[in-house]
Amino acid sequence: LGESKKIISSDIAAFDESIIEYIRLEDYSYGFIDEFNLSINSIVGEEIINKKPFIFSNNNVDKGEFEHFMIKEIFDQPNVIRKVIDYYETLELDDIKNIFLKNKKIIFLGAGTSHYAGLYSAKILEKILDKKSEAYLASEFAYYPPIIDKDYVFILFSQSGETADLVECVKLIKEYGNNVILFTNNINSTLAYMCDKTIDLNAGIEVSVASTKAYLSMVINTFIVCKKIKNEGYKKELNEVILGVEDILFSKDVIKKKALEYVGYNNFYYLGRGNDFFACLEGALKLKEISYINCVAYPSGELKHGTLSLVDNNTLVISLISNKKTFSLVESNINEARSRGAKSLTITNKKINDINTIYIKSIDEQLNPLLGVVWFQLFAYYVAYLKSYDIDKPRNLAKSVTVE
Repeated sequence: LGESKKIISSDIAAFDESIIEYIRLEDYSYGFIDEFNLSINSIVGEEIINKKPFIFSNNNVDKGEFEHFMIKEIFDQPNVIRKVIDYYETLELDDIKNIFLKNKKIIFLGAGTSHYAGLYSAKILEKILDKKSEAYLASEFAYYPPIIDKDYVFILFSQSGETADLVECVKLIKEYGNNVILFTNNINSTLAYMCDKTIDLNAGIEVSVASTKAYLSMVINTFIVCKKIKNEGYKKELNEVILGVEDILFSKDVIKKKALEYVGYNNFYYLGRGNDFFACLEGALKLKEISYINCVAYPSGELKHGTLSLVDNNTLVISLISNKKTFSLVESNINEARSRGAKSLTITNKKINDINTIYIKSIDEQLNPLLGVVWFQLFAYYVAYLKSYDIDKPRNLAKSVTVE
Protein backbone atom coordinates (compact mmCIF):
# COMPACT_ATOMS: atom_id res chain seq x y z
CA LEU A 1 0.00 0.00 0.00
CA GLY A 2 1.37 3.39 -1.04
CA GLU A 3 -0.07 6.89 -0.89
CA SER A 4 -1.77 6.50 -4.24
CA LYS A 5 -1.34 2.88 -5.22
CA LYS A 6 -2.13 -0.70 -4.29
CA ILE A 7 0.05 -3.57 -5.53
CA ILE A 8 -0.58 -7.31 -5.43
CA SER A 9 2.54 -9.51 -5.47
CA SER A 10 3.57 -13.06 -4.58
CA ASP A 11 6.71 -11.66 -2.90
CA ILE A 12 7.34 -8.34 -1.17
CA ALA A 13 10.73 -8.20 -2.88
CA ALA A 14 8.81 -6.75 -5.85
CA PHE A 15 7.86 -3.61 -3.89
CA ASP A 16 9.72 -0.33 -4.31
CA GLU A 17 10.29 2.69 -2.07
CA SER A 18 6.80 4.08 -2.78
CA ILE A 19 5.24 1.35 -0.62
CA ILE A 20 4.50 2.38 2.96
CA GLU A 21 2.63 -0.61 4.40
CA TYR A 22 1.88 -4.17 3.39
CA ILE A 23 -0.61 -6.90 4.27
CA ARG A 24 0.09 -10.61 4.15
CA LEU A 25 -2.74 -12.86 3.03
CA GLU A 26 -3.00 -15.46 5.78
CA ASP A 27 -3.70 -19.13 5.13
CA TYR A 28 -7.41 -19.80 4.67
CA SER A 29 -8.25 -16.20 3.84
CA TYR A 30 -9.23 -14.28 0.72
CA GLY A 31 -9.44 -10.66 -0.38
CA PHE A 32 -10.96 -8.11 -2.73
CA ILE A 33 -9.20 -5.06 -4.07
CA ASP A 34 -9.97 -2.30 -6.56
CA GLU A 35 -9.06 1.35 -7.03
CA PHE A 36 -11.04 2.47 -3.98
CA ASN A 37 -11.65 -0.59 -1.80
CA LEU A 38 -9.74 -3.25 0.08
CA SER A 39 -11.13 -6.10 2.12
CA ILE A 40 -9.63 -9.33 3.46
CA ASN A 41 -11.68 -12.02 5.18
CA SER A 42 -11.16 -15.42 6.74
CA ILE A 43 -13.08 -18.39 5.34
CA VAL A 44 -15.68 -17.90 8.09
CA GLY A 45 -16.24 -14.28 7.04
CA GLU A 46 -14.21 -12.48 9.74
CA GLU A 47 -12.50 -9.34 8.44
CA ILE A 48 -8.69 -9.46 8.72
CA ILE A 49 -6.65 -6.40 7.84
CA ASN A 50 -3.29 -6.49 9.62
CA LYS A 51 -1.13 -3.75 8.14
CA LYS A 52 2.61 -3.77 8.73
CA PRO A 53 5.16 -1.06 7.95
CA PHE A 54 7.28 -1.80 4.87
CA ILE A 55 11.03 -1.21 5.07
CA PHE A 56 12.50 -0.80 1.61
CA SER A 57 15.87 -2.38 0.81
CA ASN A 58 17.63 -1.14 -2.29
CA ASN A 59 18.36 -4.21 -4.41
CA ASN A 60 20.12 -2.30 -7.17
CA VAL A 61 23.65 -3.64 -6.77
CA ASP A 62 26.42 -4.03 -9.29
CA LYS A 63 29.75 -5.83 -9.45
CA GLY A 64 31.78 -2.64 -9.40
CA GLU A 65 35.40 -3.42 -10.19
CA PHE A 66 34.90 -7.18 -9.85
CA GLU A 67 34.22 -9.71 -12.59
CA HIS A 68 31.66 -11.69 -10.59
CA PHE A 69 29.33 -11.02 -7.69
CA MET A 70 30.82 -13.90 -5.70
CA ILE A 71 34.32 -12.40 -5.59
CA LYS A 72 32.82 -9.00 -4.76
CA GLU A 73 30.86 -10.53 -1.87
CA ILE A 74 33.96 -12.34 -0.59
CA PHE A 75 35.80 -9.01 -0.52
CA ASP A 76 32.81 -7.38 1.23
CA GLN A 77 33.41 -9.44 4.37
CA PRO A 78 35.68 -7.12 6.39
CA ASN A 79 33.07 -4.36 6.02
CA VAL A 80 30.30 -6.82 6.91
CA ILE A 81 32.02 -7.47 10.25
CA ARG A 82 32.33 -3.73 10.86
CA LYS A 83 28.66 -3.23 10.02
CA VAL A 84 27.58 -6.00 12.39
CA ILE A 85 29.68 -4.52 15.20
CA ASP A 86 28.04 -1.12 14.65
CA TYR A 87 24.57 -2.72 14.56
CA TYR A 88 24.94 -4.07 18.09
CA GLU A 89 26.03 -0.70 19.47
CA THR A 90 22.36 0.31 19.70
CA LEU A 91 20.47 -3.00 19.47
CA GLU A 92 18.56 -3.88 22.64
CA LEU A 93 19.02 -7.55 23.56
CA ASP A 94 17.21 -7.81 26.91
CA ASP A 95 14.37 -9.88 25.43
CA ILE A 96 16.76 -12.31 23.75
CA LYS A 97 18.88 -12.51 26.89
CA ASN A 98 15.80 -13.45 28.92
CA ILE A 99 14.78 -16.07 26.38
CA PHE A 100 18.27 -17.61 26.37
CA LEU A 101 18.67 -17.65 30.13
CA LYS A 102 15.25 -19.09 30.96
CA ASN A 103 15.61 -21.99 28.52
CA LYS A 104 17.93 -24.92 29.08
CA LYS A 105 18.79 -25.72 25.46
CA ILE A 106 19.29 -23.76 22.23
CA ILE A 107 18.78 -25.52 18.90
CA PHE A 108 20.02 -24.07 15.60
CA LEU A 109 18.15 -24.88 12.40
CA GLY A 110 19.30 -24.22 8.86
CA ALA A 111 19.95 -25.68 5.42
CA GLY A 112 23.16 -25.88 3.41
CA THR A 113 25.51 -23.05 4.30
CA SER A 114 23.15 -21.91 7.06
CA HIS A 115 23.27 -25.37 8.66
CA TYR A 116 27.06 -25.37 8.64
CA ALA A 117 27.03 -21.92 10.25
CA GLY A 118 24.62 -23.36 12.83
CA LEU A 119 26.96 -26.24 13.68
CA TYR A 120 29.79 -23.78 14.24
CA SER A 121 27.60 -21.30 16.14
CA ALA A 122 26.22 -23.99 18.45
CA LYS A 123 29.75 -24.73 19.68
CA ILE A 124 30.48 -21.03 20.16
CA LEU A 125 27.30 -20.62 22.18
CA GLU A 126 28.10 -23.64 24.37
CA LYS A 127 31.59 -22.34 25.04
CA ILE A 128 30.57 -18.80 25.97
CA LEU A 129 27.21 -19.34 27.70
CA ASP A 130 27.87 -22.82 29.11
CA LYS A 131 24.47 -23.91 27.83
CA LYS A 132 23.55 -27.00 25.83
CA SER A 133 23.27 -26.32 22.12
CA GLU A 134 22.81 -28.42 18.99
CA ALA A 135 22.27 -27.88 15.28
CA TYR A 136 19.87 -29.76 13.01
CA LEU A 137 19.22 -29.82 9.29
CA ALA A 138 15.89 -28.13 8.69
CA SER A 139 14.79 -30.68 6.09
CA GLU A 140 15.27 -33.51 8.60
CA PHE A 141 13.97 -31.71 11.67
CA ALA A 142 10.66 -30.81 10.01
CA TYR A 143 9.70 -34.47 9.55
CA TYR A 144 11.92 -36.37 11.99
CA PRO A 145 12.11 -34.02 14.98
CA PRO A 146 13.83 -34.94 18.25
CA ILE A 147 12.02 -34.68 21.56
CA ILE A 148 11.03 -31.03 21.98
CA ASP A 149 10.78 -29.81 25.56
CA LYS A 150 9.03 -26.60 26.51
CA ASP A 151 12.30 -25.03 27.71
CA TYR A 152 14.07 -25.26 24.34
CA VAL A 153 14.60 -22.15 22.23
CA PHE A 154 15.17 -22.33 18.47
CA ILE A 155 17.48 -20.16 16.36
CA LEU A 156 16.93 -20.13 12.61
CA PHE A 157 19.59 -19.14 10.11
CA SER A 158 18.31 -18.18 6.66
CA GLN A 159 19.96 -15.85 4.18
CA SER A 160 16.76 -15.34 2.20
CA GLY A 161 14.17 -15.74 4.96
CA GLU A 162 12.12 -17.82 2.53
CA THR A 163 13.61 -21.30 2.99
CA ALA A 164 10.74 -23.78 2.62
CA ASP A 165 12.23 -26.38 4.99
CA LEU A 166 12.52 -23.77 7.74
CA VAL A 167 8.95 -22.62 7.19
CA GLU A 168 7.82 -26.18 7.94
CA CYS A 169 10.06 -26.26 11.02
CA VAL A 170 8.48 -23.08 12.41
CA LYS A 171 4.99 -24.49 11.91
CA LEU A 172 5.99 -27.55 13.93
CA ILE A 173 7.73 -25.58 16.68
CA LYS A 174 4.75 -23.25 17.06
CA GLU A 175 2.59 -26.28 17.87
CA TYR A 176 4.76 -26.75 20.95
CA GLY A 177 4.73 -23.05 21.84
CA ASN A 178 8.52 -22.60 21.89
CA ASN A 179 10.32 -19.34 21.11
CA VAL A 180 11.83 -18.96 17.64
CA ILE A 181 14.52 -16.38 16.82
CA LEU A 182 15.49 -15.69 13.21
CA PHE A 183 18.78 -14.38 11.88
CA THR A 184 18.26 -13.35 8.26
CA ASN A 185 19.35 -11.04 5.48
CA ASN A 186 15.69 -10.30 4.65
CA ILE A 187 13.73 -8.77 7.53
CA ASN A 188 10.61 -8.50 5.35
CA SER A 189 10.56 -12.23 4.63
CA THR A 190 8.07 -15.01 5.31
CA LEU A 191 10.16 -16.39 8.16
CA ALA A 192 10.52 -12.93 9.73
CA TYR A 193 6.75 -12.74 9.76
CA MET A 194 6.43 -16.16 11.42
CA CYS A 195 9.15 -15.92 14.08
CA ASP A 196 9.00 -14.28 17.52
CA LYS A 197 12.12 -12.20 17.02
CA THR A 198 14.14 -11.28 13.94
CA ILE A 199 17.73 -10.05 13.84
CA ASP A 200 19.17 -8.54 10.67
CA LEU A 201 22.38 -10.29 9.60
CA ASN A 202 23.58 -7.01 8.07
CA ALA A 203 25.52 -8.98 5.46
CA GLY A 204 24.11 -6.93 2.63
CA ILE A 205 22.55 -8.34 -0.52
CA GLU A 206 24.02 -11.56 -1.87
CA VAL A 207 23.53 -11.99 -5.62
CA SER A 208 25.77 -14.99 -6.17
CA VAL A 209 23.96 -18.28 -5.59
CA ALA A 210 26.90 -19.59 -3.55
CA SER A 211 26.64 -17.84 -0.19
CA THR A 212 29.79 -16.35 1.33
CA LYS A 213 29.37 -13.28 3.52
CA ALA A 214 26.07 -14.48 5.03
CA TYR A 215 27.89 -17.47 6.56
CA LEU A 216 30.49 -15.26 8.19
CA SER A 217 27.78 -12.89 9.42
CA MET A 218 25.79 -15.70 11.04
CA VAL A 219 28.78 -16.85 13.08
CA ILE A 220 29.81 -13.29 13.98
CA ASN A 221 26.25 -12.42 15.06
CA THR A 222 26.15 -15.46 17.32
CA PHE A 223 29.49 -14.57 18.87
CA ILE A 224 28.41 -10.99 19.63
CA VAL A 225 25.00 -11.98 21.04
CA CYS A 226 26.63 -14.50 23.38
CA LYS A 227 29.28 -12.02 24.50
CA LYS A 228 26.69 -9.31 25.15
CA ILE A 229 24.55 -11.71 27.18
CA LYS A 230 27.64 -12.43 29.32
CA ASN A 231 28.47 -8.69 29.45
CA GLU A 232 31.86 -9.42 27.90
CA GLY A 233 33.75 -7.44 25.30
CA TYR A 234 34.11 -8.67 21.74
CA LYS A 235 35.54 -5.86 19.61
CA LYS A 236 39.19 -6.83 20.09
CA GLU A 237 38.54 -10.37 18.87
CA LEU A 238 36.48 -9.19 15.91
CA ASN A 239 39.03 -6.59 14.87
CA GLU A 240 41.54 -9.45 14.76
CA VAL A 241 39.16 -11.34 12.48
CA ILE A 242 38.95 -8.30 10.18
CA LEU A 243 42.75 -8.10 9.94
CA GLY A 244 42.98 -11.85 9.35
CA VAL A 245 40.38 -11.75 6.57
CA GLU A 246 42.05 -8.76 4.94
CA ASP A 247 45.37 -10.60 5.04
CA ILE A 248 43.83 -13.54 3.13
CA LEU A 249 42.17 -11.23 0.60
CA PHE A 250 45.52 -9.55 0.02
CA SER A 251 47.03 -12.97 -0.78
CA LYS A 252 44.46 -13.74 -3.49
CA ASP A 253 47.13 -14.18 -6.16
CA VAL A 254 48.82 -16.90 -4.09
CA ILE A 255 45.47 -18.68 -3.72
CA LYS A 256 44.88 -18.38 -7.46
CA LYS A 257 48.24 -20.07 -8.09
CA LYS A 258 47.21 -22.92 -5.79
CA ALA A 259 43.94 -23.24 -7.70
CA LEU A 260 45.89 -23.46 -10.96
CA GLU A 261 48.13 -26.15 -9.45
CA TYR A 262 45.21 -28.33 -8.32
CA VAL A 263 42.45 -27.60 -10.83
CA GLY A 264 43.06 -30.93 -12.56
CA TYR A 265 42.32 -33.07 -9.48
CA ASN A 266 39.00 -34.92 -9.41
CA ASN A 267 38.74 -35.81 -5.72
CA PHE A 268 39.17 -33.40 -2.84
CA TYR A 269 39.03 -34.09 0.88
CA TYR A 270 38.94 -31.31 3.47
CA LEU A 271 40.08 -32.36 6.93
CA GLY A 272 39.80 -30.67 10.31
CA ARG A 273 38.81 -31.25 13.92
CA GLY A 274 36.35 -29.37 16.10
CA ASN A 275 35.38 -26.00 14.66
CA ASP A 276 37.96 -26.48 11.93
CA PHE A 277 35.85 -29.39 10.68
CA PHE A 278 32.74 -27.18 10.57
CA ALA A 279 34.73 -24.67 8.51
CA CYS A 280 35.78 -27.52 6.19
CA LEU A 281 32.15 -28.49 5.64
CA GLU A 282 31.42 -25.01 4.31
CA GLY A 283 34.62 -24.97 2.26
CA ALA A 284 33.77 -28.30 0.63
CA LEU A 285 30.26 -27.08 -0.19
CA LYS A 286 31.63 -24.00 -1.93
CA LEU A 287 33.91 -26.10 -4.14
CA LYS A 288 31.07 -28.47 -5.05
CA GLU A 289 28.61 -25.67 -5.76
CA ILE A 290 30.63 -23.73 -8.30
CA SER A 291 33.39 -26.02 -9.61
CA TYR A 292 31.34 -29.26 -9.81
CA ILE A 293 34.22 -31.21 -8.25
CA ASN A 294 33.55 -34.02 -5.80
CA CYS A 295 34.71 -32.64 -2.45
CA VAL A 296 33.98 -34.13 0.95
CA ALA A 297 34.79 -32.77 4.41
CA TYR A 298 35.65 -35.16 7.23
CA PRO A 299 36.73 -34.91 10.83
CA SER A 300 40.34 -35.85 10.23
CA GLY A 301 40.25 -38.71 12.74
CA GLU A 302 37.59 -40.42 10.63
CA LEU A 303 39.78 -40.66 7.53
CA LYS A 304 41.08 -44.09 8.51
CA HIS A 305 37.58 -45.41 9.25
CA GLY A 306 36.79 -46.26 5.64
CA THR A 307 37.53 -43.17 3.55
CA LEU A 308 41.26 -43.85 3.31
CA SER A 309 40.47 -46.63 0.82
CA LEU A 310 39.43 -43.96 -1.72
CA VAL A 311 42.68 -42.00 -1.50
CA ASP A 312 45.09 -42.27 -4.43
CA ASN A 313 47.45 -40.10 -6.47
CA ASN A 314 44.53 -38.14 -7.96
CA THR A 315 43.38 -37.03 -4.52
CA LEU A 316 44.03 -33.65 -2.94
CA VAL A 317 43.75 -33.44 0.84
CA ILE A 318 43.43 -29.92 2.25
CA SER A 319 43.65 -29.68 6.02
CA LEU A 320 42.71 -26.79 8.26
CA ILE A 321 44.52 -26.68 11.61
CA SER A 322 43.92 -23.65 13.81
CA ASN A 323 43.71 -25.35 17.22
CA LYS A 324 47.05 -26.23 18.80
CA LYS A 325 45.46 -28.99 20.93
CA THR A 326 44.79 -31.16 17.89
CA PHE A 327 47.64 -30.06 15.63
CA SER A 328 49.74 -33.22 15.99
CA LEU A 329 46.68 -35.43 15.50
CA VAL A 330 45.67 -33.78 12.23
CA GLU A 331 49.28 -33.79 11.07
CA SER A 332 49.33 -37.55 11.62
CA ASN A 333 46.14 -37.95 9.57
CA ILE A 334 47.72 -35.91 6.75
CA ASN A 335 50.71 -38.25 6.71
CA GLU A 336 48.37 -41.22 6.42
CA ALA A 337 46.87 -39.73 3.26
CA ARG A 338 50.27 -38.85 1.83
CA SER A 339 51.53 -42.38 2.29
CA ARG A 340 48.66 -43.54 0.04
CA GLY A 341 49.72 -41.21 -2.76
CA ALA A 342 47.56 -38.15 -2.01
CA LYS A 343 48.79 -34.61 -2.53
CA SER A 344 48.33 -32.49 0.58
CA LEU A 345 47.98 -28.81 1.42
CA THR A 346 47.81 -27.50 4.97
CA ILE A 347 46.22 -24.24 6.11
CA THR A 348 47.40 -23.40 9.60
CA ASN A 349 48.35 -20.69 12.08
CA LYS A 350 51.35 -22.67 13.35
CA LYS A 351 54.76 -22.80 11.71
CA ILE A 352 55.58 -26.28 10.39
CA ASN A 353 58.33 -27.79 8.27
CA ASP A 354 56.26 -28.35 5.16
CA ILE A 355 56.74 -26.43 1.93
CA ASN A 356 53.10 -26.98 0.91
CA THR A 357 51.60 -24.89 3.71
CA ILE A 358 49.44 -21.77 3.75
CA TYR A 359 49.73 -19.62 6.86
CA ILE A 360 46.85 -17.67 8.39
CA LYS A 361 46.91 -15.32 11.35
CA SER A 362 46.57 -16.72 14.86
CA ILE A 363 43.54 -15.07 16.48
CA ASP A 364 40.86 -15.98 19.03
CA GLU A 365 40.58 -19.78 19.16
CA GLN A 366 36.83 -19.80 18.58
CA LEU A 367 37.00 -17.50 15.56
CA ASN A 368 40.23 -18.67 13.90
CA PRO A 369 38.46 -21.21 11.63
CA LEU A 370 36.61 -18.32 9.95
CA LEU A 371 39.88 -17.38 8.28
CA GLY A 372 40.00 -20.88 6.83
CA VAL A 373 36.48 -20.41 5.46
CA VAL A 374 37.50 -17.23 3.62
CA TRP A 375 40.52 -19.05 2.17
CA PHE A 376 38.24 -21.88 1.01
CA GLN A 377 35.87 -19.37 -0.61
CA LEU A 378 38.63 -17.80 -2.67
CA PHE A 379 40.08 -21.18 -3.61
CA ALA A 380 36.69 -22.43 -4.83
CA TYR A 381 36.17 -19.21 -6.78
CA TYR A 382 39.49 -19.47 -8.62
CA VAL A 383 39.07 -23.19 -9.39
CA ALA A 384 35.66 -22.46 -10.96
CA TYR A 385 37.12 -19.40 -12.72
CA LEU A 386 39.87 -21.49 -14.29
CA LYS A 387 37.23 -23.94 -15.49
CA SER A 388 35.29 -21.04 -17.09
CA TYR A 389 32.07 -21.93 -15.28
CA ASP A 390 29.14 -19.62 -14.56
CA ILE A 391 30.27 -18.76 -11.03
CA ASP A 392 27.34 -16.59 -9.93
CA LYS A 393 24.72 -18.96 -11.33
CA PRO A 394 25.94 -22.55 -10.99
CA ARG A 395 23.91 -25.23 -12.72
CA ASN A 396 20.84 -26.77 -11.04
CA LEU A 397 20.92 -24.37 -8.07
CA ALA A 398 18.79 -21.42 -6.92
CA LYS A 399 19.56 -18.60 -4.51
CA SER A 400 16.38 -19.04 -2.49
CA VAL A 401 15.09 -22.59 -1.97
CA THR A 402 11.34 -22.13 -1.72
CA VAL A 403 10.30 -25.74 -2.33
CA GLU A 404 10.87 -28.83 -0.24
